Amino acid sequence: MFSKKVHTADIKKSILKFQDSKKDSPSRFKHLKIVVEHIDVREGRNLFESNYSSIYYIFYDALVAAENNLKQRDITFHLVHKAHKEELESVLFVFEKILIYCPDIIGSRWQCHSIARILAKLLHPGNSWKLRKEATRFFILWYQALGENAPIWADAMFATLVPGFSSPIPGQPGLTALANPPSNTVFHDPNQGPVSPSEILPVYPPQSGEKHPDDSMKFYLETLLEAIVTQIVKIEWKDKQYSQYKSFTFLFDKFKQYYQKLIFPQYANKTDIYVPNIDLPNLRKLSKDESHSPYMSCRVSLIKWLASFTSLRQPVYQPPSSSPSIRVMSESETPGPDPHTSSQEAKRSISLVQQDTSSTSNIADNTTTSVTEDPLAVAFNIVRQVLYGSRDNINFVHEIFRQGFLFPFTCSPAIRRVIAAYKDWIHCCGNIATLPVFMLEPLVDSPSSPDEQSQLLTAKSRLRNHSYIGAIQSENVLVRAGLQNVLQVFITHSANVFLLEVGSEYPLLLEEQVDICKRVLNIYRH
Repeated sequence: MFSKKVHTADIKKSILKFQDSKKDSPSRFKHLKIVVEHIDVREGRNLFESNYSSIYYIFYDALVAAENNLKQRDITFHLVHKAHKEELESVLFVFEKILIYCPDIIGSRWQCHSIARILAKLLHPGNSWKLRKEATRFFILWYQALGENAPIWADAMFATLVPGFSSPIPGQPGLTALANPPSNTVFHDPNQGPVSPSEILPVYPPQSGEKHPDDSMKFYLETLLEAIVTQIVKIEWKDKQYSQYKSFTFLFDKFKQYYQKLIFPQYANKTDIYVPNIDLPNLRKLSKDESHSPYMSCRVSLIKWLASFTSLRQPVYQPPSSSPSIRVMSESETPGPDPHTSSQEAKRSISLVQQDTSSTSNIADNTTTSVTEDPLAVAFNIVRQVLYGSRDNINFVHEIFRQGFLFPFTCSPAIRRVIAAYKDWIHCCGNIATLPVFMLEPLVDSPSSPDEQSQLLTAKSRLRNHSYIGAIQSENVLVRAGLQNVLQVFITHSANVFLLEVGSEYPLLLEEQVDICKRVLNIYRH
């Protein structure tokens, strides 16, 4: 209720005290935390860049102490145990600041194995779901800072952030190794020498009475999708505008590389709105096994996540109350039930800001963060620019939506989201300001085939810097397909909802099919 006001002189004293190597580690960490909590972003960036080595040393000592305290099973007093959990939260708070303020140093693989091992401990399947969710955020902060400099075992860790997804990289099990001790080394090959690292153990196991997510695969996939959006604007890059765009492009490409084929095994690479296939799909019969696929809930989550950025009507984001520490110890908080209840889904999935009516085609205009600008609005614009920034990503959006039209009617909410996205696109064709870039009519001299586009990109490869990306986005020459192409794709893809044969023994599914077909037909009445 009451807090002690910290003056500038006290902060300066704390800076000197945490820099004093003669003091013990707990005292240095206490003063480091005081400093971090009471300095602004600019001061924090300068402080961490100047003292990154000693700050990491202090943090690591504090983390080891917090781990040891949490492992003391003979403590029976609740207040003492709670103090140890609060100690862990304080340590993770400083860890997050290291990841936020030192991206350039981390990008050079500074403390790469040490940070990876810490993240592996936090992501251990034996931890509380709350801690694992926070650890996913930390991993995305670290992984995007590494970028293309990330080692292959870091890619394997990213590919296995969601339980049930195995690493496709030969010889790199990723986080799945944590479930198979004593070979849970994540990134170290024990066959290379007689010395092997100690076993990676959970840091904070689930407490008594804590409920696990009803669908852990879906829960952690939504956590990952949320993190790759919200965390791109948290890092304090020297060149935010370009680095944030580059970071999400990197994360999105990695997500497609490692998760796309597993979630959608029937993904069709031939989908191309620039050369649309106008052949109507074949009549299908309802499959009883399709809706029971372990990946079906993940497909629904990915569809809804994608539709959140492509639809023109967005829910208003309500920013959560900020806290100076990372919470990992709420016994009363439990993950929401299965994804088909909208209220809990809204709490776990990212809520997005109402899209501005101005065009989102210019990176320079939409990703410049001002003092009063909502970071989530910046992230929203970056995501949409990446989704609409290349033919490959635009075709990805339409193919994922095509997959949505193939869903059984037990997943009707996801199908309605896809229909709503196309409805917005088609009905806004008279308003150029809100029109998606791929619906703009191609210019007469713009490349019309993938080969011509590839030649143009190769010719301009030397100009792939900040100014080039802004210029190419402002013109949108390469990604324009035109309204007719989009209509052809929508007609052929949406025909799947009419061509799914549902037997009379499923009256509720028949009602869903009739409603969805009406929604498709209503688009043509516009």
